[in-house]
Amino acid sequence: MSEIINQCEICFLGGELKTSIKYCLDCRQPLCEGCYQQHGKFRLLNEHKVLTIEEYSKFLPEIRSFRKTCSDHEDETFEFLCVDHNCCICFLCLKDKHKLCKDVHKVKSLNAEEQMELFFSKLNSNKKEAERLMNSYQSNISDLRKETQSAKSHIQSIINNVQSYLCRFRSTIERQLADETLKLKQKIKYCEEVVAKIPKRKEVLQKFMKYGDSYQVFGKLCALETEQKIDKRQIQDMESKFHKVKFRFNIVPPILEQIVRLTVS
Repeated sequence: MSEIINQCEICFLGGELKTSIKYCLDCRQPLCEGCYQQHGKFRLLNEHKVLTIEEYSKFLPEIRSFRKTCSDHEDETFEFLCVDHNCCICFLCLKDKHKLCKDVHKVKSLNAEEQMELFFSKLNSNKKEAERLMNSYQSNISDLRKETQSAKSHIQSIINNVQSYLCRFRSTIERQLADETLKLKQKIKYCEEVVAKIPKRKEVLQKFMKYGDSYQVFGKLCALETEQKIDKRQIQDMESKFHKVKFRFNIVPPILEQIVRLTVS
């Protein structure tokens, strides 16, 4: 069900229909002029993040629907960040599943901008590693192409004498080089995908920072951290297995007198 933001929720629950002009991100309620004025009179609500309806209506659907309550404890909101498990948790989770975790912080005590910058630093590290691998693979492809041309030239110089045999040999070489080149291109494609995802992730997180509250920011940050770590592990695995594919061949010109013999009788 889509969220109704053009009606004051408090007045609606009281049996009145009033047009909302503000939206409180912390209360998650649209407010009319009167309710907004009352909202601002409470000291405990002074730090709440309130936007105009126009501003809130521009939110990404992903931000507006982002879950702030615990899936295991429906009435509990996320209050803590468990670094050990890289997720936001509620107070009941802290006492139960995460009671042995060592690195747990209150979300409100953390600096979201600092954490975001740290995450961006990790993304940039991924980008640099991916680009370095991409350049290595590109260089490898360039070398293979040069060696392929060398092989073709060498074969062409002999092909007039042993044309049938060398044509088959050339096809074998090109097929093997094509297979290796395809493998390298596939790895390059993955690196390109990692690089392409980085600005998108930055943009999404920046929008969360601009329009979301701290729970939404850290919730999304945890999700992106997980994606980043998957990319990191894959890149590290590729880098650990990286080896420069080399192509070497040696052709011994045939002794034509032994291939073709003329007998005159």
